[in-house]
Amino acid sequence: MSFLDLYPSSSKDNISLLEQTTLKRSEVIDQIKSSRSTDILVVGGGIHGSAFARLAAFNGFRVILLEKNDFGNATSSRTSRMAHGGLRYLENLDLKQVWEGIKAREDLYYSAPHLVKKSQFFIPLRHHQRFFKLKIYAGLMLYNLMAGRYSELPEWININKAHRHIRSLVSSDVVGGFIFYDGLMNDIRLVIENVIAARQEGALCLNYARVDHVSRGASDIVTVGWTDMLTGKNYQTKAGVVINCSGPWVASMGRIKPGSLKYSIRYSQGIHLVFNSKWQGPSLLLPLKEHNRYYFVWPHRFGTLVGTTERELHSPPDDPEPTREEIELLLERLNNDLPGSKLNRDTLYYAYAGVRTLPVRKTGKKVEHISRRHAWTYNDGVFSLVGGKFTTANWTVFDGLKTVVSLAGLGNIKISPLNQRRLPGGGLPSSIDDFRQKCREYSLREEIVEQAVARFGSRVRLLMDRKDNFKVIGDSLLAGEVRLAMATEQVETIEDLLKRRLQLIEQPGHGLAIVDEIKEIFKEYKPDVDVEKQIEAYRNKISSLQSLLK
Repeated sequence: MSFLDLYPSSSKDNISLLEQTTLKRSEVIDQIKSSRSTDILVVGGGIHGSAFARLAAFNGFRVILLEKNDFGNATSSRTSRMAHGGLRYLENLDLKQVWEGIKAREDLYYSAPHLVKKSQFFIPLRHHQRFFKLKIYAGLMLYNLMAGRYSELPEWININKAHRHIRSLVSSDVVGGFIFYDGLMNDIRLVIENVIAARQEGALCLNYARVDHVSRGASDIVTVGWTDMLTGKNYQTKAGVVINCSGPWVASMGRIKPGSLKYSIRYSQGIHLVFNSKWQGPSLLLPLKEHNRYYFVWPHRFGTLVGTTERELHSPPDDPEPTREEIELLLERLNNDLPGSKLNRDTLYYAYAGVRTLPVRKTGKKVEHISRRHAWTYNDGVFSLVGGKFTTANWTVFDGLKTVVSLAGLGNIKISPLNQRRLPGGGLPSSIDDFRQKCREYSLREEIVEQAVARFGSRVRLLMDRKDNFKVIGDSLLAGEVRLAMATEQVETIEDLLKRRLQLIEQPGHGLAIVDEIKEIFKEYKPDVDVEKQIEAYRNKISSLQSLLK
């Protein structure tokens, strides 16, 4: 079955869609140049920008997406990896945000079952936390009520009936806890699949394309000047409207005039730590009492993931990094809350930081109390998104596109949502079954096979046309996974491949032991790139991170 069959309702020619997903960078630029204009130009290739491009193209608009770095390079690849309604938002009575999050989570279970999965959570409670127990129970029941038929009832269990792994880790004064269910996701792979889906719908998507200026002429046409960051060449494209999904840089994109956004913005940085210690049992939700928020402990493919913190920033850095103080805060809490867990500096091997963009509707609040609910604002041909949650991205962009259509006086056009529309890797299970059978014929280890399925879902069927795709690289991944990413996912640098396509940066060793084998495949697709220089830059970045974690 061709992956194009996932889109039978599209009126676009299937051959052109196939070509669109495998176009070289120069060919994408040539198409943008030859088109001269577009209905919608999206700036920002994170989850909201890629979802907007996908939705708009699906609804028949001509769409161009430009991202100044790699797709998902910023906040969208540095999340807590949760697809959730936001249990803690109930404390702020942000019921609409929670309800939308729960519904969006359920849709992600359906549209990307390989990337978003239901997971059990446990909230441990100490003997003196009677009021907190009532508060948590009330919150969980409301959470469950809002989920309706989608969720199991929360359950209180005594500590002697909890998972044995949890019993061995928590402090001795824990008497029990609540079990509930929420979603865990692969954030960057969701971004990449949204970009692929947008291209399948006909959008022209380009990474490493920086928007330099945006101006609106007398005819209401918006002119966008942009630079190809890999060649330094400058271009201009005309658009009916610019959709500004620049995340933390929303206020400075294309030299937007000061004061052009309706909402003032505040920024919050959160960090996450990855430990080389396998987590067994349910995920944990734990209070950060002195900071009036919670942190989580989740299973990670290569160990255990812990986060997040919340620290206000005055402005967003280009490449956020954890601070020693933030790292120490989480390590201290882990030592107090999970003394037997071995989640300490000895097993800590990776960390990342992301910046949240928060629209300020009321002044005087701490950042942890500001709603994550999105806000759209329009000014002079630019429609800008402030805030928004990853989980509810499809809801956010649907709201945005409907507003754009209304502002354009096209109220007679009905916008079709992306609900129940599978992402490219969310195709027929039979495709995955065929792939697994083929892997058994090659006697491949189950763990490697399932990692490929977890990355690409039903797209693994595209690996089956070459025998050498089943060669195992360093007991870590299949050679075909590297080829599939290079051929269809617009990889431009070795870091794109190792960090944001294959996520090898998050495994112990960060993929350095197999980089020489990977680079040979990389060079097949990028023969003119100085890959040795890129590998050296990647090594230096890893070295800098390791120094921070010591």
